Amino acid sequence: MGKVTKASLRDQPWDVILQVLQDAQVPSVALLGAAVDALGRQRRWQTVVELLHCMEEATLQANIVLLNAALNSVKAGGWLVALSLKMSMDLRGSQPDVITWNTLANGCMKSSGWEVATRCLTALQRPNLEPSVASFGAVSAGGPWRRSVALSDVMLHSGLHANRISNNAVLGVCASFGQWTLCLDQLGHLKHMTQPDVLSFSAVSSASEKGHQWLPALRVLHQSIIEAIPQDAALRSTVLSSCEKCHRWRMALSLLHTSRQEHFYLDLINFNAVISSCEKDGQWQWALQLLQEIRRSMLRPNVVSYNAAISACEKGGAWEYSVEVLKEIARQALRPDGTSFNGAISAAARGRQWQVSLELFHAEAGALKPDLVAFGAAVTACEAGGKWDLALSILEHAKAMNIELNDVVFNAAISACEKGGRWPMALMLLEQMNCLTVEASLISFNAAMSACAQGGPWYLTLALFDCALFSNLDPDEFTLSAVVDACARSAVAASDFSFLLFRA
Repeated sequence: MGKVTKASLRDQPWDVILQVLQDAQVPSVALLGAAVDALGRQRRWQTVVELLHCMEEATLQANIVLLNAALNSVKAGGWLVALSLKMSMDLRGSQPDVITWNTLANGCMKSSGWEVATRCLTALQRPNLEPSVASFGAVSAGGPWRRSVALSDVMLHSGLHANRISNNAVLGVCASFGQWTLCLDQLGHLKHMTQPDVLSFSAVSSASEKGHQWLPALRVLHQSIIEAIPQDAALRSTVLSSCEKCHRWRMALSLLHTSRQEHFYLDLINFNAVISSCEKDGQWQWALQLLQEIRRSMLRPNVVSYNAAISACEKGGAWEYSVEVLKEIARQALRPDGTSFNGAISAAARGRQWQVSLELFHAEAGALKPDLVAFGAAVTACEAGGKWDLALSILEHAKAMNIELNDVVFNAAISACEKGGRWPMALMLLEQMNCLTVEASLISFNAAMSACAQGGPWYLTLALFDCALFSNLDPDEFTLSAVVDACARSAVAASDFSFLLFRA
Protein backbone atom coordinates (compact mmCIF):
# COMPACT_ATOMS: atom_id res chain seq x y z
CA MET A 1 0.00 0.00 0.00
CA GLY A 2 3.10 2.22 0.14
CA LYS A 3 3.50 4.86 2.80
CA VAL A 4 0.42 4.87 5.01
CA THR A 5 -1.03 8.26 5.92
CA LYS A 6 -4.29 9.48 7.45
CA ALA A 7 -5.56 10.34 3.99
CA SER A 8 -4.75 6.90 2.58
CA LEU A 9 -6.53 5.06 5.41
CA ARG A 10 -9.47 7.44 5.70
CA ASP A 11 -11.47 5.94 2.83
CA GLN A 12 -10.57 2.30 3.53
CA PRO A 13 -13.09 -0.16 5.01
CA TRP A 14 -12.50 -0.97 8.68
CA ASP A 15 -11.44 -4.57 7.98
CA VAL A 16 -8.81 -3.33 5.50
CA ILE A 17 -7.48 -0.91 8.15
CA LEU A 18 -7.07 -3.74 10.64
CA GLN A 19 -5.29 -5.83 7.99
CA VAL A 20 -2.83 -2.99 7.40
CA LEU A 21 -2.05 -2.91 11.12
CA GLN A 22 -1.61 -6.67 11.20
CA ASP A 23 0.76 -6.61 8.19
CA ALA A 24 2.88 -3.97 9.90
CA GLN A 25 3.63 -6.42 12.75
CA VAL A 26 4.97 -3.61 14.96
CA PRO A 27 2.94 -0.58 13.84
CA SER A 28 4.30 2.86 14.56
CA VAL A 29 2.46 5.39 16.67
CA ALA A 30 1.82 7.41 13.49
CA LEU A 31 0.21 4.41 11.79
CA LEU A 32 -1.88 3.66 14.86
CA GLY A 33 -3.00 7.29 15.00
CA ALA A 34 -4.05 7.18 11.34
CA ALA A 35 -5.96 3.94 11.98
CA VAL A 36 -7.74 5.37 15.05
CA ASP A 37 -8.69 8.51 13.11
CA ALA A 38 -10.08 6.47 10.20
CA LEU A 39 -12.02 4.10 12.47
CA GLY A 40 -13.44 7.04 14.39
CA ARG A 41 -14.75 8.64 11.18
CA GLN A 42 -16.57 5.37 10.47
CA ARG A 43 -18.03 5.44 14.01
CA ARG A 44 -16.27 2.13 14.79
CA TRP A 45 -15.62 3.15 18.39
CA GLN A 46 -15.83 -0.45 19.64
CA THR A 47 -12.98 -1.36 17.29
CA VAL A 48 -10.91 1.56 18.64
CA VAL A 49 -11.39 0.33 22.20
CA GLU A 50 -10.35 -3.19 21.16
CA LEU A 51 -7.30 -1.79 19.35
CA LEU A 52 -6.14 0.05 22.49
CA HIS A 53 -6.60 -3.14 24.48
CA CYS A 54 -4.42 -5.06 21.99
CA MET A 55 -1.76 -2.36 22.24
CA GLU A 56 -1.73 -2.76 26.01
CA GLU A 57 -1.31 -6.52 25.71
CA ALA A 58 1.54 -6.01 23.21
CA THR A 59 3.15 -3.52 25.64
CA LEU A 60 2.99 -0.77 23.03
CA GLN A 61 3.07 2.66 24.68
CA ALA A 62 0.49 5.12 23.34
CA ASN A 63 1.33 8.79 23.59
CA ILE A 64 -1.14 11.52 24.55
CA VAL A 65 -1.74 12.45 20.88
CA LEU A 66 -2.84 8.91 20.06
CA LEU A 67 -4.97 8.66 23.20
CA ASN A 68 -6.68 12.00 22.42
CA ALA A 69 -7.46 10.72 18.92
CA ALA A 70 -8.92 7.55 20.46
CA LEU A 71 -10.97 9.62 22.91
CA ASN A 72 -12.35 11.67 20.03
CA SER A 73 -13.28 8.45 18.20
CA VAL A 74 -15.24 6.86 21.06
CA LYS A 75 -17.51 9.91 21.57
CA ALA A 76 -20.10 8.16 19.40
CA GLY A 77 -20.40 5.49 22.09
CA GLY A 78 -21.67 8.00 24.66
CA TRP A 79 -20.12 9.92 27.52
CA LEU A 80 -19.83 6.82 29.73
CA VAL A 81 -17.57 5.13 27.17
CA ALA A 82 -15.49 8.30 26.79
CA LEU A 83 -15.19 8.64 30.56
CA SER A 84 -14.11 4.99 30.87
CA LEU A 85 -11.37 5.55 28.30
CA LYS A 86 -10.23 8.64 30.20
CA MET A 87 -9.94 6.55 33.38
CA SER A 88 -7.94 3.99 31.41
CA MET A 89 -5.61 6.78 30.31
CA ASP A 90 -5.09 7.72 33.96
CA LEU A 91 -4.14 4.11 34.77
CA ARG A 92 -1.56 4.17 31.97
CA GLY A 93 0.07 7.16 33.61
CA SER A 94 -0.76 9.51 30.72
CA GLN A 95 -1.14 13.14 31.70
CA PRO A 96 -4.25 14.64 30.07
CA ASP A 97 -3.81 17.95 28.32
CA VAL A 98 -6.26 20.67 27.29
CA ILE A 99 -7.23 18.69 24.18
CA THR A 100 -8.06 15.68 26.35
CA TRP A 101 -10.39 17.61 28.62
CA ASN A 102 -11.97 19.55 25.73
CA THR A 103 -12.63 16.34 23.80
CA LEU A 104 -14.15 14.65 26.83
CA ALA A 105 -16.30 17.69 27.64
CA ASN A 106 -17.52 17.92 24.05
CA GLY A 107 -18.36 14.20 23.98
CA CYS A 108 -20.24 14.42 27.26
CA MET A 109 -22.30 17.40 26.06
CA LYS A 110 -23.36 15.57 22.90
CA SER A 111 -24.53 12.64 25.04
CA SER A 112 -26.40 14.80 27.60
CA GLY A 113 -23.68 14.30 30.22
CA TRP A 114 -23.36 18.02 30.88
CA GLU A 115 -22.60 17.56 34.60
CA VAL A 116 -19.53 15.46 33.76
CA ALA A 117 -18.60 18.04 31.12
CA THR A 118 -18.69 20.76 33.77
CA ARG A 119 -16.32 18.73 35.94
CA CYS A 120 -13.96 18.53 32.95
CA LEU A 121 -13.99 22.31 32.80
CA THR A 122 -13.15 22.43 36.52
CA ALA A 123 -10.22 20.08 35.90
CA LEU A 124 -8.80 22.62 33.44
CA GLN A 125 -8.31 25.05 36.33
CA ARG A 126 -5.38 22.90 37.56
CA PRO A 127 -1.78 24.12 37.35
CA ASN A 128 -0.08 23.74 33.95
CA LEU A 129 -3.50 23.64 32.25
CA GLU A 130 -5.35 26.61 30.87
CA PRO A 131 -8.94 26.45 29.60
CA SER A 132 -9.56 27.88 26.17
CA VAL A 133 -12.60 29.55 24.66
CA ALA A 134 -13.35 26.21 22.99
CA SER A 135 -13.46 24.59 26.45
CA PHE A 136 -16.17 26.94 27.67
CA GLY A 137 -18.00 26.82 24.35
CA ALA A 138 -18.21 23.02 24.40
CA VAL A 139 -19.74 22.93 27.89
CA SER A 140 -22.05 25.91 27.27
CA ALA A 141 -23.56 24.41 24.15
CA GLY A 142 -25.71 21.75 25.77
CA GLY A 143 -26.38 22.39 29.44
CA PRO A 144 -29.23 24.19 31.20
CA TRP A 145 -29.44 27.84 30.23
CA ARG A 146 -28.56 29.10 33.71
CA ARG A 147 -25.38 27.00 33.66
CA SER A 148 -24.48 28.30 30.20
CA VAL A 149 -24.88 31.94 31.26
CA ALA A 150 -22.87 31.30 34.44
CA LEU A 151 -20.08 29.67 32.43
CA SER A 152 -20.02 32.68 30.14
CA ASP A 153 -19.42 34.90 33.19
CA VAL A 154 -16.72 32.54 34.50
CA MET A 155 -14.97 32.70 31.14
CA LEU A 156 -14.83 36.49 31.30
CA HIS A 157 -13.45 36.36 34.86
CA SER A 158 -10.81 33.88 33.64
CA GLY A 159 -9.45 36.58 31.37
CA LEU A 160 -10.68 34.91 28.19
CA HIS A 161 -12.37 36.92 25.47
CA ALA A 162 -15.42 35.13 24.12
CA ASN A 163 -15.54 34.71 20.40
CA ARG A 164 -18.54 34.45 18.13
CA ILE A 165 -18.68 30.64 18.39
CA SER A 166 -18.75 30.52 22.19
CA ASN A 167 -21.32 33.33 22.35
CA ASN A 168 -23.49 31.62 19.78
CA ALA A 169 -23.31 28.45 21.90
CA VAL A 170 -24.71 30.34 24.89
CA LEU A 171 -27.29 32.08 22.68
CA GLY A 172 -28.40 28.72 21.30
CA VAL A 173 -28.97 27.25 24.75
CA CYS A 174 -30.88 30.30 26.00
CA ALA A 175 -32.94 30.33 22.80
CA SER A 176 -33.94 26.69 23.22
CA PHE A 177 -35.47 27.63 26.58
CA GLY A 178 -37.13 30.80 25.30
CA GLN A 179 -34.93 33.10 27.43
CA TRP A 180 -35.30 36.03 25.07
CA THR A 181 -34.20 38.77 27.51
CA LEU A 182 -30.96 36.92 28.24
CA CYS A 183 -30.41 36.43 24.52
CA LEU A 184 -30.74 40.16 23.94
CA ASP A 185 -28.20 40.83 26.72
CA GLN A 186 -25.82 38.24 25.30
CA LEU A 187 -26.16 39.76 21.83
CA GLY A 188 -25.24 43.14 23.33
CA HIS A 189 -22.10 41.64 24.93
CA LEU A 190 -21.16 40.03 21.63
CA LYS A 191 -21.34 43.37 19.79
CA HIS A 192 -18.72 44.83 22.13
CA MET A 193 -16.27 42.08 21.15
CA THR A 194 -16.97 41.02 17.59
CA GLN A 195 -19.51 41.22 14.78
CA PRO A 196 -22.55 38.95 15.32
CA ASP A 197 -23.45 36.68 12.43
CA VAL A 198 -26.78 35.37 11.15
CA LEU A 199 -26.66 32.52 13.72
CA SER A 200 -26.47 35.08 16.52
CA PHE A 201 -29.49 37.00 15.28
CA SER A 202 -31.41 33.80 14.48
CA ALA A 203 -30.90 32.56 18.05
CA VAL A 204 -32.29 35.78 19.53
CA SER A 205 -35.21 35.70 17.10
CA SER A 206 -35.91 32.06 17.98
CA ALA A 207 -35.90 32.87 21.71
CA SER A 208 -38.34 35.74 21.10
CA GLU A 209 -40.58 33.43 19.10
CA LYS A 210 -40.64 30.82 21.88
CA GLY A 211 -41.36 33.57 24.39
CA HIS A 212 -44.24 34.91 22.24
CA GLN A 213 -42.46 38.24 21.80
CA TRP A 214 -43.01 39.48 18.28
CA LEU A 215 -41.56 42.99 18.72
CA PRO A 216 -38.04 41.92 19.85
CA ALA A 217 -37.98 39.38 17.01
CA LEU A 218 -38.88 42.10 14.50
CA ARG A 219 -36.30 44.48 15.93
CA VAL A 220 -33.59 41.84 15.67
CA LEU A 221 -34.48 41.27 12.01
CA HIS A 222 -34.39 45.02 11.35
CA GLN A 223 -31.03 45.31 13.13
CA SER A 224 -29.53 42.49 11.08
CA ILE A 225 -30.63 44.25 7.89
CA ILE A 226 -29.08 47.55 9.02
CA GLU A 227 -25.79 45.79 9.84
CA ALA A 228 -25.83 44.07 6.43
CA ILE A 229 -25.89 40.57 7.92
CA PRO A 230 -26.65 37.98 5.22
CA GLN A 231 -30.20 36.77 5.73
CA ASP A 232 -31.32 33.16 5.91
CA ALA A 233 -34.72 31.45 5.88
CA ALA A 234 -34.55 30.52 9.58
CA LEU A 235 -34.37 34.15 10.72
CA ARG A 236 -37.35 35.29 8.66
CA SER A 237 -39.27 32.14 9.57
CA THR A 238 -38.97 32.73 13.32
CA VAL A 239 -40.07 36.35 12.96
CA LEU A 240 -43.14 35.29 10.97
CA SER A 241 -43.88 32.59 13.54
CA SER A 242 -43.64 35.21 16.31
CA CYS A 243 -46.22 37.34 14.53
CA GLU A 244 -48.45 34.30 14.16
CA LYS A 245 -48.31 33.37 17.85
CA CYS A 246 -48.98 36.96 18.91
CA HIS A 247 -51.95 37.42 16.55
CA ARG A 248 -50.12 40.09 14.51
CA TRP A 249 -51.50 39.15 11.12
CA ARG A 250 -51.05 42.62 9.63
CA MET A 251 -47.35 42.62 10.58
CA ALA A 252 -46.93 39.11 9.17
CA LEU A 253 -48.52 40.19 5.89
CA SER A 254 -46.33 43.29 5.75
CA LEU A 255 -43.16 41.27 6.33
CA LEU A 256 -44.22 38.77 3.69
CA HIS A 257 -44.87 41.57 1.18
CA THR A 258 -41.52 43.26 1.99
CA SER A 259 -39.64 39.97 1.64
CA ARG A 260 -41.13 39.38 -1.80
CA GLN A 261 -40.25 42.91 -2.90
CA GLU A 262 -36.67 42.25 -1.82
CA HIS A 263 -36.72 39.01 -3.85
CA PHE A 264 -36.02 37.08 -0.68
CA TYR A 265 -36.87 33.41 -1.09
CA LEU A 266 -39.91 32.35 0.93
CA ASP A 267 -40.65 28.70 1.45
CA LEU A 268 -43.95 26.99 2.19
CA ILE A 269 -43.35 27.13 5.95
CA ASN A 270 -43.17 30.94 5.74
CA PHE A 271 -46.43 31.16 3.81
CA ASN A 272 -48.15 28.74 6.19
CA ALA A 273 -47.10 30.87 9.16
CA VAL A 274 -48.73 33.94 7.60
CA ILE A 275 -51.91 32.01 6.74
CA SER A 276 -52.04 30.81 10.36
CA SER A 277 -51.68 34.44 11.48
CA CYS A 278 -54.73 35.35 9.43
CA GLU A 279 -56.56 32.24 10.65
CA LYS A 280 -56.26 33.23 14.31
CA ASP A 281 -58.20 36.43 13.62
CA GLY A 282 -60.66 34.99 11.11
CA GLN A 283 -59.16 36.91 8.16
CA TRP A 284 -60.43 34.38 5.64
CA GLN A 285 -60.15 36.64 2.57
CA TRP A 286 -56.43 37.08 3.17
CA ALA A 287 -56.00 33.37 3.88
CA LEU A 288 -57.57 32.44 0.55
CA GLN A 289 -55.50 35.07 -1.26
CA LEU A 290 -52.33 33.65 0.29
CA LEU A 291 -53.20 30.20 -1.09
CA GLN A 292 -53.13 31.81 -4.53
CA GLU A 293 -49.84 33.56 -3.67
CA ILE A 294 -48.28 30.20 -2.82
CA ARG A 295 -49.13 28.85 -6.28
CA ARG A 296 -47.82 32.01 -7.95
CA SER A 297 -44.54 31.48 -6.08
CA MET A 298 -44.16 28.11 -7.81
CA LEU A 299 -44.90 26.29 -4.56
CA ARG A 300 -47.59 23.75 -3.83
CA PRO A 301 -49.87 24.24 -0.81
CA ASN A 302 -49.96 21.25 1.54
CA VAL A 303 -52.68 20.02 3.88
CA VAL A 304 -51.39 22.38 6.60
CA SER A 305 -51.93 25.35 4.26
CA TYR A 306 -55.47 24.29 3.41
CA ASN A 307 -56.36 23.48 7.03
CA ALA A 308 -55.34 26.97 8.15
CA ALA A 309 -57.46 28.48 5.38
CA ILE A 310 -60.45 26.29 6.35
CA SER A 311 -60.12 27.38 9.97
CA ALA A 312 -59.90 31.03 8.90
CA CYS A 313 -63.13 30.64 6.94
CA GLU A 314 -64.78 28.98 9.93
CA LYS A 315 -63.80 31.78 12.32
CA GLY A 316 -64.79 34.39 9.75
CA GLY A 317 -68.25 32.89 9.24
CA ALA A 318 -67.59 31.96 5.60
CA TRP A 319 -68.79 28.34 5.73
CA GLU A 320 -69.26 28.05 1.94
CA TYR A 321 -65.59 28.84 1.30
CA SER A 322 -64.57 26.46 4.08
CA VAL A 323 -66.34 23.61 2.33
CA GLU A 324 -64.92 24.67 -1.03
CA VAL A 325 -61.35 24.61 0.33
CA LEU A 326 -61.99 21.11 1.67
CA LYS A 327 -63.01 20.01 -1.82
CA GLU A 328 -59.92 21.71 -3.26
CA ILE A 329 -57.70 19.45 -1.12
CA ALA A 330 -59.08 16.40 -2.91
CA ARG A 331 -58.81 18.12 -6.30
CA GLN A 332 -55.09 18.66 -5.66
CA ALA A 333 -54.63 14.91 -5.07
CA LEU A 334 -54.02 15.48 -1.37
CA ARG A 335 -55.66 13.56 1.44
CA PRO A 336 -57.65 15.69 3.90
CA ASP A 337 -57.09 14.80 7.55
CA GLY A 338 -59.31 15.07 10.60
CA THR A 339 -58.47 18.75 11.03
CA SER A 340 -59.63 19.43 7.46
CA PHE A 341 -63.01 17.77 7.95
CA ASN A 342 -63.54 19.09 11.48
CA GLY A 343 -62.91 22.67 10.40
CA ALA A 344 -65.43 22.44 7.56
CA ILE A 345 -68.01 20.64 9.75
CA SER A 346 -67.69 23.30 12.45
CA ALA A 347 -67.92 26.09 9.86
CA ALA A 348 -71.15 24.66 8.44
CA ALA A 349 -72.52 24.17 11.98
CA ARG A 350 -71.76 27.79 12.87
CA GLY A 351 -73.52 28.80 9.69
CA ARG A 352 -76.58 26.77 10.84
CA GLN A 353 -76.16 24.44 7.88
CA TRP A 354 -76.80 21.22 9.77
CA GLN A 355 -77.45 19.17 6.61
CA VAL A 356 -74.06 20.15 5.18
CA SER A 357 -72.35 19.43 8.51
CA LEU A 358 -73.82 15.96 8.72
CA GLU A 359 -72.91 15.21 5.11
CA LEU A 360 -69.31 16.16 5.84
CA PHE A 361 -69.38 14.16 9.07
CA HIS A 362 -70.49 11.02 7.23
CA ALA A 363 -67.86 11.68 4.55
CA GLU A 364 -65.19 11.86 7.26
CA ALA A 365 -66.51 8.67 8.87
CA GLY A 366 -66.12 6.94 5.50
CA ALA A 367 -62.53 8.11 5.00
CA LEU A 368 -61.17 8.43 8.55
CA LYS A 369 -62.02 7.59 12.12
CA PRO A 370 -63.88 10.65 13.47
CA ASP A 371 -62.50 12.06 16.71
CA LEU A 372 -64.09 13.95 19.59
CA VAL A 373 -63.94 17.25 17.71
CA ALA A 374 -65.79 15.75 14.72
CA PHE A 375 -68.54 14.28 16.91
CA GLY A 376 -68.83 17.53 18.83
CA ALA A 377 -69.20 19.56 15.64
CA ALA A 378 -71.82 17.13 14.30
CA VAL A 379 -73.88 17.28 17.51
CA THR A 380 -73.60 21.08 17.49
CA ALA A 381 -74.95 21.08 13.94
CA CYS A 382 -77.91 18.96 15.10
CA GLU A 383 -78.49 21.43 17.92
CA ALA A 384 -78.60 24.33 15.45
CA GLY A 385 -81.19 22.45 13.41
CA GLY A 386 -83.16 21.25 16.43
CA LYS A 387 -82.56 17.64 15.36
CA TRP A 388 -82.51 16.05 18.80
CA ASP A 389 -82.99 12.52 17.44
CA LEU A 390 -79.94 12.82 15.15
CA ALA A 391 -77.92 14.30 18.04
CA LEU A 392 -78.73 11.27 20.22
CA SER A 393 -77.89 8.92 17.35
CA ILE A 394 -74.48 10.56 16.88
CA LEU A 395 -73.82 10.31 20.62
CA GLU A 396 -74.55 6.57 20.54
CA HIS A 397 -72.21 6.24 17.56
CA ALA A 398 -69.45 7.99 19.51
CA LYS A 399 -69.93 5.75 22.55
CA ALA A 400 -69.84 2.66 20.30
CA MET A 401 -66.44 3.86 19.02
CA ASN A 402 -65.21 4.36 22.61
CA ILE A 403 -64.87 8.10 22.12
CA GLU A 404 -64.42 9.79 25.50
CA LEU A 405 -67.14 12.44 25.41
CA ASN A 406 -66.85 15.73 27.27
CA ASP A 407 -69.34 18.24 28.65
CA VAL A 408 -69.27 20.34 25.46
CA VAL A 409 -70.69 17.48 23.36
CA PHE A 410 -73.30 16.59 26.00
CA ASN A 411 -74.31 20.24 26.38
CA ALA A 412 -74.95 20.51 22.64
CA ALA A 413 -77.08 17.34 22.75
CA ILE A 414 -79.04 18.58 25.80
CA SER A 415 -79.61 21.90 24.04
CA ALA A 416 -80.84 20.01 20.94
CA CYS A 417 -83.38 18.15 23.14
CA GLU A 418 -84.40 21.46 24.72
CA LYS A 419 -85.06 23.01 21.31
CA GLY A 420 -86.99 19.92 20.30
CA GLY A 421 -89.13 20.04 23.44
CA ARG A 422 -87.78 16.67 24.68
CA TRP A 423 -87.21 17.33 28.36
CA PRO A 424 -87.10 13.62 29.37
CA MET A 425 -84.23 13.10 26.92
CA ALA A 426 -82.42 16.15 28.31
CA LEU A 427 -82.65 14.70 31.84
CA MET A 428 -81.47 11.32 30.54
CA LEU A 429 -78.37 12.93 29.03
CA LEU A 430 -77.66 14.75 32.29
CA GLU A 431 -77.84 11.40 34.08
CA GLN A 432 -75.52 9.85 31.49
CA MET A 433 -72.96 12.56 32.21
CA ASN A 434 -73.05 11.56 35.87
CA CYS A 435 -72.66 7.85 35.03
CA LEU A 436 -69.71 8.58 32.72
CA THR A 437 -68.12 10.87 35.34
CA VAL A 438 -68.37 13.82 32.96
CA GLU A 439 -68.66 16.91 35.15
CA ALA A 440 -71.79 18.87 34.33
CA SER A 441 -71.29 22.62 33.96
CA LEU A 442 -73.73 25.44 34.55
CA ILE A 443 -74.48 25.34 30.81
CA SER A 444 -75.56 21.70 31.22
CA PHE A 445 -77.99 22.53 34.05
CA ASN A 446 -79.31 25.66 32.32
CA ALA A 447 -80.10 23.71 29.15
CA ALA A 448 -81.82 20.93 31.13
CA MET A 449 -83.81 23.46 33.19
CA SER A 450 -84.86 25.25 30.01
CA ALA A 451 -86.00 21.92 28.56
CA CYS A 452 -88.09 21.17 31.66
CA ALA A 453 -89.67 24.61 31.35
CA GLN A 454 -91.20 23.42 28.04
CA GLY A 455 -93.74 20.93 29.32
CA GLY A 456 -91.87 19.33 32.20
CA PRO A 457 -92.98 19.40 35.85
CA TRP A 458 -92.08 22.64 37.55
CA TYR A 459 -90.49 20.87 40.52
CA LEU A 460 -87.87 19.25 38.25
CA THR A 461 -86.56 22.72 37.43
CA LEU A 462 -86.19 23.47 41.12
CA ALA A 463 -84.53 20.08 41.69
CA LEU A 464 -82.01 20.81 38.93
CA PHE A 465 -81.39 24.22 40.48
CA ASP A 466 -80.69 22.52 43.80
CA CYS A 467 -78.26 20.08 42.08
CA ALA A 468 -76.43 22.98 40.48
CA LEU A 469 -75.98 24.63 43.87
CA PHE A 470 -74.84 21.30 45.36
CA SER A 471 -72.20 21.14 42.59
CA ASN A 472 -70.85 24.52 43.76
CA LEU A 473 -71.92 26.24 40.56
CA ASP A 474 -72.80 29.94 40.69
CA PRO A 475 -76.19 30.57 39.00
CA ASP A 476 -76.42 33.25 36.32
CA GLU A 477 -79.38 35.20 34.99
CA PHE A 478 -80.54 32.28 32.83
CA THR A 479 -80.57 29.96 35.84
CA LEU A 480 -82.55 32.37 38.00
CA SER A 481 -84.92 33.12 35.12
CA ALA A 482 -85.72 29.40 34.83
CA VAL A 483 -86.36 29.23 38.59
CA VAL A 484 -88.69 32.24 38.46
CA ASP A 485 -90.56 30.67 35.55
CA ALA A 486 -90.93 27.37 37.45
CA CYS A 487 -92.25 29.14 40.53
CA ALA A 488 -94.69 31.09 38.38
CA ARG A 489 -96.09 27.78 37.08
CA SER A 490 -96.51 26.42 40.60
CA ALA A 491 -98.18 27.33 43.86
CA VAL A 492 -94.84 28.08 45.59
CA ALA A 493 -95.26 30.99 47.97
CA ALA A 494 -93.12 34.08 47.65
CA SER A 495 -91.42 33.28 50.93
CA ASP A 496 -90.35 29.86 49.62
CA PHE A 497 -89.00 31.43 46.45
CA SER A 498 -87.02 33.93 48.55
CA PHE A 499 -85.48 30.99 50.39
CA LEU A 500 -84.30 29.51 47.09
CA LEU A 501 -82.71 32.75 46.06
CA PHE A 502 -81.07 33.08 49.45
CA ARG A 503 -79.46 29.66 48.94
CA ALA A 504 -78.10 30.84 45.59
